[in-house]
Amino acid sequence: MKKTTKNIINLFTFVATFGIFTSIAGAAETLSLTSKMAAVGTVAGFGTKSLATTIGSIIQTFLMLLGIIFMAYIVYAGYTWMTAAGNDEKITKAKAILRGSTIGLIIVMGAYAISAFAINQIAKSTGYQEVTTTAVNP
Repeated sequence: MKKTTKNIINLFTFVATFGIFTSIAGAAETLSLTSKMAAVGTVAGFGTKSLATTIGSIIQTFLMLLGIIFMAYIVYAGYTWMTAAGNDEKITKAKAILRGSTIGLIIVMGAYAISAFAINQIAKSTGYQEVTTTAVNP
């Protein structure tokens, strides 16, 4: 990795970490740890939803992150292919990355469909009618 890229990543990491610790320190004066955790849980929606919906939300978040990673790989493969300048080795590498990331994206979308269906059926069979069409919220 280039030195400039590492420096940019380190800067963003530092700023994000500094911001998190600053906000935690500022909030510590007004709220206790228990009330802060309750507020975070309420904002995230974990305090008011059923177990099936909570599990569906966790699965949705995980699969969404995987989808973003595979889309980034597709962009990276396209960039590698476009900058190959006729180099057959780079083009072969880009094709392999593109093929793998496309297959991965299809698997993630299939897993999303299967998990949404399964969580929906579990919610219906256990009596949680909170979930109407899919287990994962849009």
